[in-house]
Amino acid sequence: MIKNPFEITKAINFTAQELNDFWVDIHEGRNKSGFREIVKPMSPVPMILLGGKGSGKTHIIKYYSYEVQKIRHGKNLFDGIMKEGFIGIYFLLGGLNEGRFKSNGIQQDVWDDIFMYYMEINIAIRTLEVLKFFLDEAHTILENESKFCESVSAFFTNKTLKAQSINELIDIFDKIRRDIDYKVNNCVFLRKIKIDIQITRGSLVFGIPETLSRVDIRFKDKKILYILDEIENIDANGQKYLQSIIREAKSNTSIKLSGRLYGLKTKKTFSDNENNMEGSEFELLELDHELRNNHKAFEDFSLRLCLNRVKSRYPEIDTIEKLENFFEFWEESSDAESDNDDGIPESDRLGCIWSDLLSNKRVHMDKLCASLEEIDIAKEIKMQIIHNLTCKQYPFVEKFNTFLFYKEWAHIDGNHGIKLLSASEKVKHNAETYLDDAKFRKSLHHKSHFKADVLAQLCQENPSARVKLKREYYSGLKTFIRISGGMPRTLLLLLKSAFAAASNDGDPFENNNKISYEAQRKAVLKTSHWFFDDAINCGEKAELQHGIDNLATFFKEMRYSDKPTECSCISFSFNSSEVTEQTLKVIELARTHSLLFAVWDGRKSKNSSDVQLMYQLNPILSPKWNLAITRRGTIPLSGVFVNSIFDPQFYDRYEKLKKERLHTMNAPFKTQTTLFKQEELGLSL
Repeated sequence: MIKNPFEITKAINFTAQELNDFWVDIHEGRNKSGFREIVKPMSPVPMILLGGKGSGKTHIIKYYSYEVQKIRHGKNLFDGIMKEGFIGIYFLLGGLNEGRFKSNGIQQDVWDDIFMYYMEINIAIRTLEVLKFFLDEAHTILENESKFCESVSAFFTNKTLKAQSINELIDIFDKIRRDIDYKVNNCVFLRKIKIDIQITRGSLVFGIPETLSRVDIRFKDKKILYILDEIENIDANGQKYLQSIIREAKSNTSIKLSGRLYGLKTKKTFSDNENNMEGSEFELLELDHELRNNHKAFEDFSLRLCLNRVKSRYPEIDTIEKLENFFEFWEESSDAESDNDDGIPESDRLGCIWSDLLSNKRVHMDKLCASLEEIDIAKEIKMQIIHNLTCKQYPFVEKFNTFLFYKEWAHIDGNHGIKLLSASEKVKHNAETYLDDAKFRKSLHHKSHFKADVLAQLCQENPSARVKLKREYYSGLKTFIRISGGMPRTLLLLLKSAFAAASNDGDPFENNNKISYEAQRKAVLKTSHWFFDDAINCGEKAELQHGIDNLATFFKEMRYSDKPTECSCISFSFNSSEVTEQTLKVIELARTHSLLFAVWDGRKSKNSSDVQLMYQLNPILSPKWNLAITRRGTIPLSGVFVNSIFDPQFYDRYEKLKKERLHTMNAPFKTQTTLFKQEELGLSL
């Protein structure tokens, strides 16, 4: 059986050795700063690191754990740790079963104190275990270990708890933990609980690092890096403890909380319920945004990530160029923002390879004829318009002619035959310029940003010719990277599926094989549908599913209209003051489940100084609805329309409002009264 190099997509399933072996750093700009500069493991300012499912946050933060540090430094373990300046303590919050610490007839403030105590003991045990491993594996001992243990024991109010070694301390703490577990698990039957809490909050979490630096001079300027992962598995009450630790952070520690975008449930602390303030008590990092914010850096990172995976099994594939060549792709065909964005290869600018369309029925011309038949102009003028726009030898040019003509038609008042004829002659002139190899760069056909959309329409209209129109298949390794939306696991899932599909015809990375367009098409569609189904699998499934489907369907109908108002449109903007709280809630749910991306800087309305919110559809969803994969145009939407998309109370208005919005984008562009006035919708916002 052929082993898939992309089989494992979750870092949580990696061993420490695999975390180290598959590590790829990111380089941003000329200074080549990597993830260490982003994560800041030595910073005394606590960080809350959030990311969508598959953003790579677990791999990144676990790279700074002791288990991977040990592998990274090998025989030079002690010197390596001292040089890095920290010992990483990785703690998985998901294993706490935190739901035990509530209800059962016991007041919540009692549970809060017990949970705080339990967390302190657990983190202390983990810290002492890692410290012991480090000392043993570095073949050294702690200077004055007995003094260190006595000092840590002194944090307890019970002065009979004494230890002379780290192992004894661990045993004492473990006994306390097991006692708490026993009483918590059995309180469901007793309906009461009594636990002797013997420490104050933070005394162990901060006391152990402080004591270590005091009793052993080698650790004086070193830090204990606490990495507390999966905060989404802790409820708001439990997170108050974590926020309190952030508020009380000491110089000998560095604290990183990590979780999903929806994982942060409170910023309140136990200090009079005060909120921690971003930028003051902690730094907030949303990893997805960090990766998407620099496409070139992420593309370079992703290519090296893929190469690293493939090289582990195919050593002969040792360059990115070799790896890319194993993927069938249409060079220069992308929605990427570049001057060369014809949607077809420059070497085949006129679409000659689409010879299969030459004998086919031209759907776009039939549609144009039907639209012209609906208006009252002379038959001779209609025939001349059709003649001016026809370009039988080059279907793509002809399709673009109709698009440019529709753009002109939409701005002509009434059905003025002479003006329509003049518009068709203007388009004909532009087509002739495009057909001229010496002048084509001056034509609208070349300059237009709508080329990818026109190509998509041509594909949509000619399903029998799609084998030739390979752009529709979202092919190529770099295109996969764009589709992944800055999320490494999504990229790996795409590659895993593509490799599996291609493996039916043999090993795709051997014997001059390639991952075909068809294998990539299957992978993209499979991953797109899986991502959507997985992302909406939460308590608000119906609202998320309905909202995203409404939005994407509108984008699709706009893209395949005669005259889209925006090119490659997968983003929208609106004024938050015009929508309901439920709409904002659903949009935020879509964002935290990575169905939508927030465009952080927003944009100002053309008619006022209001700052509007802007969101983009995750490009991994684009194949599901045949949309673009790169944001170029953004369409402003009214609050009324946005409510009809996302708020269940107004779903019944959606179809009518969508029709009203789209009627200006389709021929024959009839002048018509607004289908329905906003006040008739009975909205009171």
